[in-house]
Amino acid sequence: MNQLQHETSPYLLQHANNPVQWHPWRAETLARAKAEDKPILVSIGYSTCHWCHVMERESFEDVEIADFMNAYFINVKVDREERPDLDALYMDACQILAGTAGWPLNVFLTPDLKPFFAGTYFPPDPGHKRMSWLQVLQYVHYNFQEQRIAVERQADRVMARLADTPGQPGPIGTIDPAKTEDLPNVLFRGLQQRFDPESGGFGTGKKFPNTMALEYLLNYFYYYRDQEALRHFRFTLSTMLKSGLYDQIGGGIARYTVDREWRIPHFEKMLYDNTLFARLLARAYRLIGRRKYKTALLQTISFLERDLRAPGGGFFSALDADSPAGEGRYYTWDKAEIEAVLGDDAELFCRYFGITEAGNWDGTNILYQPLDRFHYADKLKRDREELLESMHAARRKMLAVRNERMPLHRDEKIILSWNALMVSTYTEAYLATGETNLLESAESLLSFLERHFLQADGITCYRTYTNGKAANPATLRDYAFLIRAYLDLFQITNVRSYLERAVKMIDAVQDIFTAPETVFFSYARRDLTDLIRQQLDLEDDEMPSGNAAMLRNLQELGILTGDKKYRDRAGALLAAMSKSVQTHPLAYAAWANALLADDRGILEIAVIGEQAGAWKRQIEREYQPFRVLIAAEEPDDSLPLLAGKDAGDATLIYVCEDATCRTPLDSPEAFAAVYVKPPDLSRNK
Repeated sequence: MNQLQHETSPYLLQHANNPVQWHPWRAETLARAKAEDKPILVSIGYSTCHWCHVMERESFEDVEIADFMNAYFINVKVDREERPDLDALYMDACQILAGTAGWPLNVFLTPDLKPFFAGTYFPPDPGHKRMSWLQVLQYVHYNFQEQRIAVERQADRVMARLADTPGQPGPIGTIDPAKTEDLPNVLFRGLQQRFDPESGGFGTGKKFPNTMALEYLLNYFYYYRDQEALRHFRFTLSTMLKSGLYDQIGGGIARYTVDREWRIPHFEKMLYDNTLFARLLARAYRLIGRRKYKTALLQTISFLERDLRAPGGGFFSALDADSPAGEGRYYTWDKAEIEAVLGDDAELFCRYFGITEAGNWDGTNILYQPLDRFHYADKLKRDREELLESMHAARRKMLAVRNERMPLHRDEKIILSWNALMVSTYTEAYLATGETNLLESAESLLSFLERHFLQADGITCYRTYTNGKAANPATLRDYAFLIRAYLDLFQITNVRSYLERAVKMIDAVQDIFTAPETVFFSYARRDLTDLIRQQLDLEDDEMPSGNAAMLRNLQELGILTGDKKYRDRAGALLAAMSKSVQTHPLAYAAWANALLADDRGILEIAVIGEQAGAWKRQIEREYQPFRVLIAAEEPDDSLPLLAGKDAGDATLIYVCEDATCRTPLDSPEAFAAVYVKPPDLSRNK
């Protein structure tokens, strides 16, 4: 066994028996590279990455290849989910060096950690314009030994390119002249240019959920009543729910589909994707009210609690795509299997879910819904509700049988940021459904995170918790999403300690994550010594970037605390990124939502009086994209929204927007008449 045998990461442990002498990313490993003057191979992946498994099987388990790697390189394995800061740095380097990037990520560094050659998957034999992995090793070894000056120059050029960042930070409090009154429309048109009118979603290649961009369409429709925004939102979400991306048996979504039509998923299922998807469903249900959104929301949460919840609390990271029967085979079915499970009901089920004797994918069947369920019921002269319930009953039978299959590999690493997202998703689900168990789950999960991720000072966080051990420095996203969880729970529960912890933590983040000479936050803590340079976490990839998430936190804390420093920092971030977001709204979709919040204003709502709690619960059920909502029976001068607002013997609702307070309202119905905008869906079905 190699040095990975002592690690807790499931991904690193998968490589512990390789003949390659892998090392974890440690100071002593990096020092050894300098002492021996050897290049470092940093190989980055994660435990549910299909092509990472393939490359391990083909190359890292090959003794001849391993001997060459051991002789001439210091070989380091990194779990991207444990160290996303390292992954972000060397992913950018790979993009510069190879013009593309992904996982497995293989980057060669000089002994002083500068990247000079990089790529992703390399096959065991050359072909399709790719060198074999052994050829890559030989090429890099030769150049490092015989062309060292050229290698060093290449590394310096890469480092110079890495220093370039999108967006030019401006002084705190400045307003970007590019920000116009038409900004929300500019962002919408930018997204609209990427619409796929035939299949939904964005672009015409493989399809990702893009939940943050879809959220922008929902919010944009709320304010502007643009029917095209609503049409594409509903079309895309409905298509996803009927597709192979959505697990028609067990709920939840895969990472993406490899095709334009959403039919063939890349079968990994990740915690973060599903939390964001569930959050989108909750918001869609609150505004549009379609029952299928609520059904899918509860199915997705059920999947997460069934398949990813850890026995002692918290949620594991992911389920693998691979099984002993082959990639994706855990989720697919032969028609004969379905007939054996469902008997006389099988034919109806098979037609409903696109099942054929020959199979609809690689000789087997991925479940999807090719037919509109209402049209299908009408064609069969069946009651629509009865047909729907019979399909749900059949799904439950199929799920029970599927649960007997050999379980998929599960990455049992609990990640702070992903679990903090789940806290917020629970709160959104509670607001959408009113089911109090969801709110209880949110508070229970947050309590688990505090017990296992917070260090003694109550601020410093670990990023991962695996097999009872917390490890790895928390990143900006970990802190940002945890602050968001505190803010979401404070506004629902009125528990003051949640707000106090959010304030304490955001002040610490501004101290330890602010990048020198910019208004931005760095991906990792500034005091880390094993990074050759700090990256700025700006682009919204599979989840909101750390800076976009911090911006939303700052916007709301500026209102809740009345502290000008939060408002100024939020304004500076908006100014610095406005041009980039307008140019690439799909890549900066979380930023786009924050810009929309700034443009339209965040509604400030305070309910004061004896019935404050009950009235607040009525108000919070209504969907309003951007608001701060708190309630109390008495005024409270320690909170600006509650200061000086005495309702006497009555209960009153105070509303402010754009720094202007309106006449207090005397009932939730009066509030709804002025501030709730029920959508007209009659033109958009």
